[in-house]
Amino acid sequence: TYYHGTRADLRPGYLTGTLHAAIWGAELARGPGRERIYIVEPTGGIVDDPNLTDQKFPGNPTLSYRSRAPLACSLNVPSGNAIRPRRCR
Repeated sequence: TYYHGTRADLRPGYLTGTLHAAIWGAELARGPGRERIYIVEPTGGIVDDPNLTDQKFPGNPTLSYRSRAPLACSLNVPSGNAIRPRRCR
């Protein structure tokens, strides 16, 4: 299972293997929209996100990836069930 956290409409781009990283993505996303978490499946290849892997953290502990292919959205997780109080301060 992969997740995508955002404040914008779902687009090709970032996905993660952990719900916590998706929550952070939604919290840190810019824009006026509400925080959203999607359960997604990549429709093409994925690669480690170079912004979060090796440069900042050895390996890929956050299971963060990028895809140039569209992400198939299978579920929009209701925010009350997914978004927890901010962990980044």
